[in-house]
Amino acid sequence: MEKSIFFDLSFYSYFLAVFAYAAWFFKKNKALEYFCTALLVVGASLHLGFIIQRWIIAQYPPFSNTFETLVFFSWVLVVQYLIMELVFHYRFLGAGVSFIALLILAYSTFFPSAVRPLMPALRNNFWLTVHVILCFISYAAFTLSFLAAIFHLIQKRSWHQWIALFLVCLLLSGLIAGAGAVYLHKAGKVNIEWNLPVVVQFIFGILVFSSLLWFPSFLYVSQKEWKTTEDTLKKLIHGSITFGFPFLTMGILSGAVWANEAWGNYWSWDPKETWSLITWLIYAIYLHIRYKGGWQGTQMSWLSVIGFLSVLFTYFGVNYLLSGLHSYA
Repeated sequence: MEKSIFFDLSFYSYFLAVFAYAAWFFKKNKALEYFCTALLVVGASLHLGFIIQRWIIAQYPPFSNTFETLVFFSWVLVVQYLIMELVFHYRFLGAGVSFIALLILAYSTFFPSAVRPLMPALRNNFWLTVHVILCFISYAAFTLSFLAAIFHLIQKRSWHQWIALFLVCLLLSGLIAGAGAVYLHKAGKVNIEWNLPVVVQFIFGILVFSSLLWFPSFLYVSQKEWKTTEDTLKKLIHGSITFGFPFLTMGILSGAVWANEAWGNYWSWDPKETWSLITWLIYAIYLHIRYKGGWQGTQMSWLSVIGFLSVLFTYFGVNYLLSGLHSYA
């Protein structure tokens, strides 16, 4: 199953949604609002169609490899955003969510997508399915909190603005460079050997490209008058983390049950288990400080950003930099 009309059409829907939401951001009107939402609803429906189609063909839940989990994560992110938009009428994150969903789907195509027999630990496992679903619901919520936190920080007329903006440029550059490296390597056009000089050049290239992205972006946002209130952003950051945290907790617990069934122990300090716990602790600290009335404003936004970076490393970094029981993913 290399190609699917559902996958392609959902990709194009998200592509159009990026520009529709961007247009609404600059020129708000009701017709454009409905058009933006309709594009995302259509995209999410087609996206779900692809997930169901793959499930039927594979005869197992499609959460067994990087391609499948990326596809599922992007769908959960869009659905969570749509619920937030329809309930609270917050549309200012629409372009960001559509763009991230588009990037994730594009990035997923660099990984093997063929349906293959599962390794024994992944076969007919209820707890694995529960574990993956719960974790990605939490990851999607934390992504929304990250977007709101970045939106909050770039509105500040201070160092928070330019650092937050550079971080966004850095993440985009890293994703683009990583996707390019994977593509060139898999296509046989470049034989990449990850030694110290290559890594240094790779990082230097990302920093240069990030700087080129950052300068015009900074000139724009530093002059823009923002209409989204700080209270709205704080509520969205806190609400998303409050929603996602129980799902992460249950995801870790269900993962422990699955680990016991698959490998005979609940916890083995596997790198992904360890980093999942680190991520959990960061968000637990956030909630503790929030309920105790400690840090406020920008400090909490930065803590949300740190939590999201931990999520990224838990999902991507552990898979490719550290070996462990989750390396198959």
